[in-house]
Amino acid sequence: MANENIDIVDENDNFIGQDTKVNAHSLGKWHRSSAFLIFKDESWREILIIKRAGNHLLAIPAGHLQAGETYLHGGLRELHEEMLVDRWLPDVNITGLFRWKTKESKEFILIYRIAYSGPFQSNEEIESYQFLPIRELLKEIKEHPERYDANFRDIMEEYVRKGYLRN
Repeated sequence: MANENIDIVDENDNFIGQDTKVNAHSLGKWHRSSAFLIFKDESWREILIIKRAGNHLLAIPAGHLQAGETYLHGGLRELHEEMLVDRWLPDVNITGLFRWKTKESKEFILIYRIAYSGPFQSNEEIESYQFLPIRELLKEIKEHPERYDANFRDIMEEYVRKGYLRN
């Protein structure tokens, strides 16, 4: 929702106030999001990809934190809203805090990694979802970057750069 209040933070992710999501983006204010890298199992070889209903871009479950939310609670709320996952997930691991700065946005995104094969259920926000082999996905992102959410492309680049990609 565009008019929802979100926490505004400084360049070091310290809370400094609140504003609407629209103002945060239009005025270039730092704010917070969470994202989930959901793998089919602990081999970490197949990752869940969603197709967003509005812009039809491929991405991962992610979203802005509402005012006062922690990274984890906001991320789980987003996961529930997007994929209707209505339970606590096992072994939610933090991959890292990612500083994402573009002309349109300044966000701190806490990235979680979990092994969870479902069940999932798409709703009005999600057109479809599927698990893809991660190496196939990375190749596809390089060949057709326009099909993928920019934020997601950068998260995947960071995931590889930090050495999480194995075998």
